Amino acid sequence: MRHSSDTELTDLRAAAQAASAARSATHEWIVRRFGAHLQGEGGGPADADLRRFARLVRIEQALHRQLDDCAGALAVGVRG
Repeated sequence: MRHSSDTELTDLRAAAQAASAARSATHEWIVRRFGAHLQGEGGGPADADLRRFARLVRIEQALHRQLDDCAGALAVGVRG
């Protein structure tokens, strides 16, 4: 991946923050569904919900790795 500018870093940061927010909201929803299920107030999350959560975690991690790589490359470019 070519790390070209602060704009790319800003875009990656925004994408990582959005992914974190989506993962967090999905996690909270799953916890509420499990809680309701344990109290006899409905079913727990479906397998598809858990798979979606796992995909969001992987996406979030990948974006944070890209963000770290880009920030590191820009820092080296500034120092080098």
